[in-house]
Amino acid sequence: MLRINSSIFALTAGVSLALFGAVACGSDDGGGGNTGGASGSGGAAGSGGGSTTDQSCSAPGADCRVAPAEPTDAPTGDGTTPTVIALDSLLLGDKTRDGTVDSKAWKDFGFNLDGLVSTRGGKNHCKPAGSGTVASIQPDGNGGIDNSFGANLLGLITTLAADASDSVNESIASGDFTVILRMSTLGSGAEQKGIAADLFGGAKLGSTPAFDGSDVWPVMSELLNDPTNLDSSKVKFGSSFVTGGTWYSGTPGTLSLALSVSGFTLTLNIRQAIISTKVTGAGTAAAAGADGIIGGVLDTEELVSELKKVAGTFDESLCDGSTFESIASSIRAASDIMADGTNGDSSKTCDGISIGLGFSAKAVQLGTAAPPATPGEDPCNPTP
Repeated sequence: MLRINSSIFALTAGVSLALFGAVACGSDDGGGGNTGGASGSGGAAGSGGGSTTDQSCSAPGADCRVAPAEPTDAPTGDGTTPTVIALDSLLLGDKTRDGTVDSKAWKDFGFNLDGLVSTRGGKNHCKPAGSGTVASIQPDGNGGIDNSFGANLLGLITTLAADASDSVNESIASGDFTVILRMSTLGSGAEQKGIAADLFGGAKLGSTPAFDGSDVWPVMSELLNDPTNLDSSKVKFGSSFVTGGTWYSGTPGTLSLALSVSGFTLTLNIRQAIISTKVTGAGTAAAAGADGIIGGVLDTEELVSELKKVAGTFDESLCDGSTFESIASSIRAASDIMADGTNGDSSKTCDGISIGLGFSAKAVQLGTAAPPATPGEDPCNPTP
């Protein structure tokens, strides 16, 4: 896990992604109809609050934002000049892509992870944890998107830092950090497979980024096996692919996202992590990565422990006691999925919290490795 003075992504080593493809479809708000899925009305996914089972994505006519298979008959990516893009914005779920504040923006960020479109009347769903209720955890986002983080926890975070979303993006715009994707063999086709790609954490740039391809961004040495060799990234996507013009990173892995907002650092270890983005151009002609999505699952108790550290940065008395336990109870109540990304067994208590984030990216160049960052102190477990 990495701790620096701004948000960073760090994927664990050895990850290769097999990602979900997005097909827009409706969701259930407890009484509304399907708002745009191909399945229409009737028995379609998200067609109303009266359903007694959650709609399976394998059912005929189901509308779900789940993965298309890798295009096995597509040509292998044959690009010879790496395509390098870096995040220039990160969307937590409280704003739409055009910057409009919207309490339901989270519904379009993430992926359908469990193969269900969960409704308030659904029965084939894990059991709510603690004080959680079916009404709060089972209605999914659009197309069955699983994102309880955006639906239920983002508000809790913004009570600690009302400007959380703006603060993160101001850090990116100032050059404090970014996340860099390098697609070494990305070609120009709308259908490609076997694309060699890797990920880097962008360290402090030292100037305001232009995001026009001219920025030479230093990378975090913590994500390199050999700080002198940029080809030694610990985060590799050996089987990423493009389908329908969208790049997908491959088989889900674990993503550790450390957000520093208004002076505190919150680390989110996202399991079953999925990344996708539409890339305009390839090689040095790459202009942007649009409609980016990161989705996955947070282990509930791990998140409770992490937020305990955050609370402790404000007041060490919050490391223990009834005040933090009240916060912990709210976190547990947001559990909507199993920590391994599965769902559907009502005899099991939900122990994971789904999360979805949006992003956009622009062309940059890779620089050299920056010195390692200094780990932050855990106020609830200080070093003797």
